[in-house]
Amino acid sequence: KLLAVSSADKTIIIYEAQTYSCKFILQGHEKGVNAVAWSSDSRYLASCSDDKTIRIWNCEKGTFVRIISGLSHFPVSIAYNPRGSMIACSCTDNHIYFFSVYTRALIQTIYAHASTITSLAFSSNGSHLLSSSVDGYCRIWDCETGNCVQSLRSTSQKTPILACCFSPNDAYVLLSLANA
Repeated sequence: KLLAVSSADKTIIIYEAQTYSCKFILQGHEKGVNAVAWSSDSRYLASCSDDKTIRIWNCEKGTFVRIISGLSHFPVSIAYNPRGSMIACSCTDNHIYFFSVYTRALIQTIYAHASTITSLAFSSNGSHLLSSSVDGYCRIWDCETGNCVQSLRSTSQKTPILACCFSPNDAYVLLSLANA
């Protein structure tokens, strides 16, 4: 079991979770690393950075695999779909960008929220993406169409939602509020 820690010092450190000993230091980003996400098989890690890139890393070997360039805004959060074929990344322009892991192509873009998107999470089958925002909304997106299928508001519209995730069976949504 591994623990990945992203850092403003441009690195990602992979630790052995039980001993907290450093297994790898992943270097390559030119600016601070904002977020990381594991592939469902835990072999790969995706990272997004203020250098406006997404990088894919092999965590069995501690090596760089590929880069996805072309972001025009700073990325905030990132999520790997369960099949390992797609990455969703939110940026400071309040959009969510979907990229193919293999071709690096932009699949689609969604204007998702009125303010910074704080967290992204795919459903267990990858058909839906959950997003949370400082705007106080959590939204569920259909990954094929890009349509919002449900919009949930925090208890007070002004309460930022800091993090979100689906339950393992996708029946529930877990939210972390700024004032909770």
